Amino acid sequence: MQLLRWNVVRGILQSKQLDAILLVLGVDSCFNEGCSRLFDFLFGNKLQQLLKAAGNEDYEDIFVIITQTAIHLYCNPNNAHFVLPTASRLHDVRLHCLSAHQVESDGPLGEDYKAWVFVSVLKDLHKIGVPYCAPVANVGFSGLVPFDPMKLEAWPLVQAYAAEDLGGHGFFTMTHTVVDVTPDLEALYSKLDPLSLTDLMKKDVPGFLQQWLGTPSSSPCLGEGDAHGRLSEDFSLYIRHRLAQGPPVRECESSGVWPGYSVPFRGSGVEPLSDDHRRYPVHMVCHLCDPRGPLCAWRTFFFTPIHSELSEDAWLARRLYCCLSAAVQLGIETYVETQRPQKMVDVITRSFVEKCELMGIAEPLLSTLRDNLEVVIEHVDLVGRSQQTRRGVWRPLLNQIAAKVYSIPSCHPHEVIGTVAYGDTFVDSMVILDEVQNEGSQEEEVKQDDEQDEGQDVRHFVLTSQVPVFRSVMGAQTPQFAADTEGQWGDSVGDVGDVHLVNPAAPNCPISVKLHVYKDSLVISEPVFGVVPIPNKEVESLQHYCNEDQPAASSPLVLVVRFSVAIRRSLPVEMLSEENTVVLVAWPHTTARRNLEQLKNLFQHVHELPKTLEKIYHSYATSEVDKDGTIRSYELHFSKHFKLACSLHHPVCSSVLQCMSSSGQATMEGKIVVSIVTGAPGSYQDVLVSELSDVMTKMEGDCKWVLLKQSFDRTQEFSTIREWGNMSTGPVAGLVVITLCVCVCVCVCVCVC
Repeated sequence: MQLLRWNVVRGILQSKQLDAILLVLGVDSCFNEGCSRLFDFLFGNKLQQLLKAAGNEDYEDIFVIITQTAIHLYCNPNNAHFVLPTASRLHDVRLHCLSAHQVESDGPLGEDYKAWVFVSVLKDLHKIGVPYCAPVANVGFSGLVPFDPMKLEAWPLVQAYAAEDLGGHGFFTMTHTVVDVTPDLEALYSKLDPLSLTDLMKKDVPGFLQQWLGTPSSSPCLGEGDAHGRLSEDFSLYIRHRLAQGPPVRECESSGVWPGYSVPFRGSGVEPLSDDHRRYPVHMVCHLCDPRGPLCAWRTFFFTPIHSELSEDAWLARRLYCCLSAAVQLGIETYVETQRPQKMVDVITRSFVEKCELMGIAEPLLSTLRDNLEVVIEHVDLVGRSQQTRRGVWRPLLNQIAAKVYSIPSCHPHEVIGTVAYGDTFVDSMVILDEVQNEGSQEEEVKQDDEQDEGQDVRHFVLTSQVPVFRSVMGAQTPQFAADTEGQWGDSVGDVGDVHLVNPAAPNCPISVKLHVYKDSLVISEPVFGVVPIPNKEVESLQHYCNEDQPAASSPLVLVVRFSVAIRRSLPVEMLSEENTVVLVAWPHTTARRNLEQLKNLFQHVHELPKTLEKIYHSYATSEVDKDGTIRSYELHFSKHFKLACSLHHPVCSSVLQCMSSSGQATMEGKIVVSIVTGAPGSYQDVLVSELSDVMTKMEGDCKWVLLKQSFDRTQEFSTIREWGNMSTGPVAGLVVITLCVCVCVCVCVCVC
C-alpha cells in the first residue's frame, strides 16, 4: 500500500511542473521536520522510530531525490537493512550505497560519495521541490511563516554543492529554483488510505473508546446533585488532551453531556420541563467529537429509575432511542450501497416510523416525532475537515452521521421529555464489478433513486461500533444481587457465573453480567442496572446452541432468551430490542461454560441459529471478541476489501475479487490464476518467493509447488509463451503449481491453480 503513496507524491511533480523533490534526513537537513514528515508518510512511522532508536546519527544518514524517471535513494551500510524492504518494492529505484568494507577501509569516502551522488543527480535539474515546513500534527499549514529558499543554504548537504572538488557549481538556490511543496502535501497527509486507517484504528480509536467505556461506571447517583457535570469529566479531559497537541482542525459542535431536557435544539435553548423532571431526568445525551480528528459519536444513556416502576416518559424515551439507533444502522447500509445521502435520510425516516409503530407508538404522537426527526451526515478526511462528495460516487472518506429527535412530548400536558440522539462514524469501501459493464447505451447505467445499485461489492465498518449503544447510568441506589430468601424465584438450580450479555440490536457492545438459574426464573445481575429476574412464565423460548463438531469445552455456548412483550417495560435498556431477545454467551474453557454445559438439559437445543445471531456466535467462535469484549472485526473483515478498493482503478470479476479478499482457500476448480511478482535478483521479492516456495512444498494435500529459476547469465526478456511451455511440461492436471522465473533484472512468480 505504500507504493500508492509514492505514486501520489510523484503526482506533485507534474502538477507543480517540478523536476525533482528533495528529501533529506538527519543532520544534513538540520533535522528539518518537513522532511521527517514526508519520510514517515513514504516509509512508515515505524521506520524512522527504529532509526532514531538506534541512537546513532549514521542511521539517519539518508536522502531521497524523486524524479519523473527514477527514485534516487542514498543510504549507508548501517541503515540499508532498514530501508531496503520498502525500497525493493519500488519499480525504478536507484540505490546509492557503499559496502561496509569500503567505508571501513576509507572513512572519509562515505561523506565524499554522498556529496558526489547529491551533486551528480541534481546538477541537470532546475526546479526542485522541498517539503521544508512541517504542519503541527494534523492541523494544517495556515499561519506558517513564508518559505525562504536561502534557508536551505544552511543545510550541510546543500553546502557541498558548491565544493570545488565536485565542480564548484555555486550556491544551490542560485542555480536551482527551489519551491516549498508543503501545502501540496497537506491533502496527501489528510487523505484516507489503508495505512492511515490502520494507524487511526490502533492509535486514535482506543483512546476515543476509553472515554465511553469508563463513563457508566464512574457516574454518580442523581441524589448527589450535578450528575451530568461529573459524568462529562472524562470527556473534558479527553478534549483538553487533544487540544494540548494543537489547535482544533475545524469549528465543531461542543462535546459534552447534558440531561435530555437541556440539549439545544434547532438553535433554541432549554426545552420546557416541570420542576419534577428537572430534578429527576430520565436520560442524558452524550456527544464526543475529536477536535483534531474524524471520530464523533452521539449516544443517549438512561438513568435507572428512582422509583420501583418506570415512568411513562422514561418508557417512551427508551423506545424511541431503540427505534432511532436501529434506523440509523439501516441508513448506514443504504448509504454504503447507494452513496446517496438523501436516500439514506428517507430510509432512516421511514424505518424510524415503522419501528415506532411496532413499539406501540401511535398517532398523533407519531406525526410529531416524524416532524422533529433530524438526520445529518458529514464527510470528513483523516483530520476531520469537511469534504464535498458527488452524488453516487464513492471516495475513501470517513462519514459522520447523527440523528436526533427533538421536543419529545411528555405525558404531562404542555411539557416535553427532551431529546434523544444517536450517531456514529463509519468508513465504507466499494469495488466495481465488471459483470454489468455492457457495451450498450449509457442509459442503462443511470439508475433510479428507488433502485439498488448493482455491479458493485460494498463493505463498511463503524469505527465507533464499540461505543456502548444501550447503557444505564446509576440514577438511584441500584439493588445488588442477593440470594432469594423469600423463594419468589423458586429453588436455586445453580450459579452459572460471568457471561456476556449481547443485545442483537448492538452486537458489538457485549456487557459482562452474572447469570443465576432458579426453578421459576432466570436472573441476570450487573452492578449498574442491578438484578433483573425473567420469570419462566414470561419466557417464550429458551434455546441453547453450540458447535457439536467440537469438544464442549473448546467452543462457546450461546443461550438465546426470547421473552414476552409484557415484561419488556421492566427490563433495563441494555435488554431492549425489537426482537424481544437477549443473547448470553459463555466463553470456552471458563467456569460459566462448564456450568452451562451441566445445565443445558434445561434448555431447548437448536441445530441452527438465525442469521443475525449466527454472526454473534461466529465472532466468539473465531476469537474475534476478546474476553474484555473488544472486537477485532476491522482486521478480520474490512481491511482487505478497503485495500482493494483503494488500489483497483478498473472493474474486476467477482470471482477474482473473492479470491483476492478471501481469508481462506478459494475454490478455483478448473481455472488458472497467474500472479507476477517483480524484483531484482537477491531483492526482498526474490527472498520472499523462495521462502514461500520452501513452506508450500512441505504442505500436505493435493498441492504441488514447482520452482523454476532462470539463470543470471540469460538476458532475454520475460516470455509468456516460454513460461506456458514450462508449466505445461511440469505440472500434472488438477495440481497447484508456482513457477518462479528470475531474469537479469526482474523476478517473476507465476502461480497456476
